[in-house]
Amino acid sequence: MVAISWLGFSPQSIIITALIILLILVIGLQWEALVALIAALLSIGLNVLVKDLIQRPRPAAALVHVPCHAHRISVFPSGHVMFYTGFYGFIIFLA
Repeated sequence: MVAISWLGFSPQSIIITALIILLILVIGLQWEALVALIAALLSIGLNVLVKDLIQRPRPAAALVHVPCHAHRISVFPSGHVMFYTGFYGFIIFLA
């Protein structure tokens, strides 16, 4: 799960997204590349909006096993899951 989740976090998610969009452009799908970019940006924007509206605190480290400490607020869905669904879900649909 750590390896799968890693793909959804910055900076690797930005790099992978840029490479995928460039690949879509290279194969001649300009409209699809634009929509993929919009899907990536909307998933990030929607995640920020939901986190700001909900502002659910993270569970205490004593209650759960925490591999790394995050300082930001927590909300479901998590940022990397939202990005996976918004961008990679579009790419799978495109294929």
